[in-house]
Amino acid sequence: MVGCYFPITVRLIVLLTLGLLAKSENCKKLSYCSCQKENGDIIDLQQFGSRVFQAYKNSAIYKWLPCAQMDCMNTSQTLCKFIVISPTVQYPNNLGSIESVHFTVVGGTVNLNYKDPTGNTQSTVSLVCSEEKETTFQHIQNITIFNYQKYFFQLQSKQFCSSHSLSTGSIICIVFFCVLILYLVLGVVINIFARHKSGCDAVPNANSWKSLGDFVRDGFTFTLTKCGKLNKKKEYNEI
Repeated sequence: MVGCYFPITVRLIVLLTLGLLAKSENCKKLSYCSCQKENGDIIDLQQFGSRVFQAYKNSAIYKWLPCAQMDCMNTSQTLCKFIVISPTVQYPNNLGSIESVHFTVVGGTVNLNYKDPTGNTQSTVSLVCSEEKETTFQHIQNITIFNYQKYFFQLQSKQFCSSHSLSTGSIICIVFFCVLILYLVLGVVINIFARHKSGCDAVPNANSWKSLGDFVRDGFTFTLTKCGKLNKKKEYNEI
């Protein structure tokens, strides 16, 4: 269909939806071990004091001191791996310095990301909500590719359970946009493959979408005209 333009209403909905999906949550760094989320929640690991978190995996001990540094291979590091050679001998490996920390948020979970001075070793500690009374530190996995190593840890605590929840309005908006996207996608697929339509005709109820855009425009024009913000240019016929 030549000269077919996507209805302005659908374009606005698509742009708004893409904008919402592209928006990512941040956690603004306040210190080496604290940040503030966009909803106002403050993640502050200073509440754990000088506690050194430890995780055991095979013959290794992983130690993390979030708000300070410990001696590791004659350097000060906040995250260190100790390979146990014997009960009295442990070989340390740097997993991250406190100065290198940067905060990210993935799926609502705050992550502290570290790297060692060489940049060949990186570590991520995820702060996970847990209803258990005890705070636990766990080694999840590590990946090695040539000289590059990546370690993943979790600190699980009820202190990381958000005090903010989605409002009713937010839930309604999320459900609305999900249903709308599903409706448009399924409608276009059915119209193209089952009804053999193309172009704008493939949009479900295309004429209604076009009319809706016109109605919205006329509504704004009429309202602004009545408020005296626009010169009246169009007369409405009385029924």
